[in-house]
Amino acid sequence: MRLQNLLKVPLGVIFSMLPSQNKIRKNGITIFVYHEVTDTPSLFSEDYGLAVSTATFRKQIEWIKKNFTIIHPKQLSDNSKLSQFAALITFDDGMLSSFENGLRILEEMNVPSLFFINMSSVVERSPLTSAVLCFLGKESFEFKEHCASNQVKPPYHLTVNPKILNNFFAKTTIKNDKALVEYQGQFAELDLVKKWSSSKNVIYANHLYEHWNAEALNDDEFVDQFVRNEQMLNRFNNTVKYFAFPNGQPGTCFTNRHITLLKCLGVERIFYSSGNVNANETNLQLDRISFGKYDHTSASMWFKVGFAYYKNMIQKIFS
Repeated sequence: MRLQNLLKVPLGVIFSMLPSQNKIRKNGITIFVYHEVTDTPSLFSEDYGLAVSTATFRKQIEWIKKNFTIIHPKQLSDNSKLSQFAALITFDDGMLSSFENGLRILEEMNVPSLFFINMSSVVERSPLTSAVLCFLGKESFEFKEHCASNQVKPPYHLTVNPKILNNFFAKTTIKNDKALVEYQGQFAELDLVKKWSSSKNVIYANHLYEHWNAEALNDDEFVDQFVRNEQMLNRFNNTVKYFAFPNGQPGTCFTNRHITLLKCLGVERIFYSSGNVNANETNLQLDRISFGKYDHTSASMWFKVGFAYYKNMIQKIFS
């Protein structure tokens, strides 16, 4: 790991100067995804690298502003061509810190953003489904036995379906356990989500009603989750017909069958998170890059963006 981190500095500098990478950044769109912006991350965020500190987030946004043209999310619905070196800032899930800290910093810098929200955590104050499954997988021997008896293997946040989880909760009291809620961290309440819905720079979109992995749902469950969330989001005046897959990895988290369903539901743009730069901003499906807590220097951020581009090239060569 130390050698890898040392290599990021020279590689990041090299990536920043290579003409081929600059060309795709110039003509495509680079999309960044965040979850928590906090100096006191939850254990869930720590376990899965979902948090950046407020100071690191500010540095990252400053770097993105310097090297890209940050667009408004609604520009993806326009027919006009995007600005050169286009970038977009997105958030997933609806965690409290992304509103309280992330949006405060973005507002200071006049940067627009797109929030993919699971409204069950906002309206019902329900624990995030993926956090529940990760917590149970760590803390509950009974849950692991329950999954084994149903022939379900970890990682549970990708493989467990609603029937299996509901059957487990029918025989346990852990659903609203204080330790579980503390593990996942705090989510924004409805009043805060309403407050930011009046901002011209903040846009909301669909992330399913609960944070289920799409591949763990049947088609009816997936559509129901989408529609329930859409109905909640449509109460606000700042929504767009975009969708981001929870967990975000092609294959393990979604397949072409889900893309077809979303097309039928009228979705205009579909987002995922496998860490690539998008060469064509007109594509229906758009990939995203995640900056982490260690991406706090220009070289490390150039490395992340440059690696995303060349990873894509390497995959095409060997596919």
